[in-house]
Amino acid sequence: MGLLHLHRQAAGPRILPLLLLLASFGKVQAGCTTAFTVTATPPPAGGFYSCGQTVTFCLTVSGWGVVNNNWLHGVVADFGPGWDMSTLVPGTPPATVGTSGGTWGWYPSVNGTSTSPDNTGAQGPGFFFDLDNNGNPGNNFGDYSTTGPWTFCWTISVLSPPACTPGTDVSVTFSVFSDSQTGSWGSGGCGSATLTTVPAQIGGGCPNAGNDNTLNICGNAPPAALFPLLGAAATGGTWTGPGGIASTGTYNPAVQLPGAYVYTIAASPGCPADQAVITVNEQTPVNAGADGTLSICSSSPPANLFGSLAGAMGGGIWTGPGGAPFNGSYDPAAQASGVYTYTVAGTAPCPNDQATVTVTEQLAPNAGTDGTLAICSNGAATALFPLLAGSTAGGTWTGPGGTPFNGTYDPAAQASGIYTYTVTGTAPCPNDQAI
Repeated sequence: MGLLHLHRQAAGPRILPLLLLLASFGKVQAGCTTAFTVTATPPPAGGFYSCGQTVTFCLTVSGWGVVNNNWLHGVVADFGPGWDMSTLVPGTPPATVGTSGGTWGWYPSVNGTSTSPDNTGAQGPGFFFDLDNNGNPGNNFGDYSTTGPWTFCWTISVLSPPACTPGTDVSVTFSVFSDSQTGSWGSGGCGSATLTTVPAQIGGGCPNAGNDNTLNICGNAPPAALFPLLGAAATGGTWTGPGGIASTGTYNPAVQLPGAYVYTIAASPGCPADQAVITVNEQTPVNAGADGTLSICSSSPPANLFGSLAGAMGGGIWTGPGGAPFNGSYDPAAQASGVYTYTVAGTAPCPNDQATVTVTEQLAPNAGTDGTLAICSNGAATALFPLLAGSTAGGTWTGPGGTPFNGTYDPAAQASGIYTYTVTGTAPCPNDQAI
């Protein structure tokens, strides 16, 4: 260490112009520090940090004025009572700037061995320079440089509830030490070096606009209130919809457009404005059409049931009575009457849509198969009905020219010709005739 001491004596004192970059953070006692910057990411909003919020502070020392051959040796951050010290994570130590072979490191505590009256005793945790890399910066000198830059960072979180109390101090103070204070150099001169304070408090009196969220809604859904989606939001804010148009905070798919709906709590003394966004996504509903009916005759050709659903969209599936698969074409010869269901699958959050066609099938009348009667002019009266194979009773007869006829042919009273048997059909079935 004697050679190092001689080198330091040769260097002599250097006084550099004082350049302090404070970003309006607070009081400065520079010591040998001639230029520095402090950043807080994120900075306190209106002077406040919230419970549990994580912040990274970085101090960059870019100028060092050598007084009595004192070199930069240590940097410590002192955190206010509102910080959770168990969350403190130091950043990567800076690289050595000077020509020595020493290294910067993070140490829980360093106790200088200097006989200088500037010796501060134990300091830490913090960043300290170990010139001879012996693991004890307290018996070492600092980093031989006047220009830097040296950047030191700390990441830490505000206390979380219930320990987090609004108004609690969460300021940060940075102290910079020369090697006569925390190292082994015996000639003091830098003195106290509190560079800057980042003042802040734990917020709590400030209103909270809540959390961003999403509303997925179907285009035919009833109006939905947006405020409950914000979580623990304060009342009294205002809503704006897409394009900044004023909104009531209730989304009605029938009259409003999807997009970003912003809830804003206005700024007040000591409290910044706060906003939360509800993003509305609207899905087009499906339409299976209006329920319909089909009355069909048992003798009719197949009928497509889709035509009985007014306004229906394609792409759905059919099921028959009891849920049996169905192709959508009702064939009286193959299917039974009943309720046939058409289902169009919806895209979430829109549900499926269904419509039904109620099929009523009427039995077709049957007048039988045409027949003939050959009879002698002096033959006995003969009933014609038995000559119509398969006919159903209950019909009416007419004779040639449409004259009324009782169904029994008497050669002595009627003329030969065409006698017609008619069975009346129930709509939509037509009448049936045989001759």
